[in-house]
Amino acid sequence: MSVNWPVFNFFKKESIDKIEKIQKIEKADVLNKEDKKIKNNKDTYINSSEKKEKFFVLCGASCCGKDTLLNYLKDKYDLNTLVSYTTRPQRVNEVDGKDYYFVKKNKFISMIEDNEFIEYKKYVATRVNDKKDIWFYGTSKKEFDTVRRKIGILDVSGIKKIQDYYGKDNVVIIFVECNKELRESRAKNRKDYDVERWANRCAFDDLEFSKKFVKEEVNFVIHNNNDKDFMKLQADKIMKAYNIKPIK
Repeated sequence: MSVNWPVFNFFKKESIDKIEKIQKIEKADVLNKEDKKIKNNKDTYINSSEKKEKFFVLCGASCCGKDTLLNYLKDKYDLNTLVSYTTRPQRVNEVDGKDYYFVKKNKFISMIEDNEFIEYKKYVATRVNDKKDIWFYGTSKKEFDTVRRKIGILDVSGIKKIQDYYGKDNVVIIFVECNKELRESRAKNRKDYDVERWANRCAFDDLEFSKKFVKEEVNFVIHNNNDKDFMKLQADKIMKAYNIKPIK
C-alpha cells in the first residue's frame, strides 16, 4: 500500500538528497537492482566449483509451529540461524548481534544502495501515540556467506531471492502444515491477537502459500497438527536424508 510519509525528525542533519533517497526507498516495494539475479559475487567464500552446504528454510502460515521446529532443529543438530539487520528499536532483553543487528535507518539505506543485502523487507509499524513508522529487515550477503550449517524462516519472496543468490538446488524448503482451527486457537493465546488482523493474516497466508507453491516449490511437508513428537520425527527423517547428524 502506498503511503506518503513525512520527513522524519532524526534525519535533520542529513542532506536533502539523502532524505529523498530514503523516502523513495520507503515508498518502493524493492529496489530494481534487488530484483536482478546476483552473479559472480567476489565477496563470498562460495565458489561455483565447490559443493555447497544445504540451506534449510522453514515456511508456513502464521502460528503453524515454525519457531518451535526451528528451535528443535537448532538444538538437536547444531544448526545456525542467520542474524538479520533491522531498523526497529531494540527491545528489552534483546542482544545486538545475537537477536538482530540493530542499525539506524540511514545505515540500512546505505547498505541497500551498496547492494549488501540478499533480500530485505519493510513493515509499517504503529508506535507510541498511534504514530506510524517504517521498519526494515534484511539478510546480508556477508552474514549468509559466513555462517555455516544454516537454517532459517523465510516467506516466499525471501526464498526466491535466496535461491537466486545461493542456487535453487542448494535450498531445501520445508513447509510446516497446520489446520486453520488449531492455528487460530494458538493465535488467540497471544497478547496481540486481533480478530480483523488475524483474518487479514490468514487471507495473506492463503495467497502466499498456495497449493501450487507447495506442490511445485516445496521439498518436504511436515505436519504439525497438535502432535509435536510426530513433527519432530518427520524433521529427524529429513535431517537423516541429508546426513545431518545430531549433537552427541
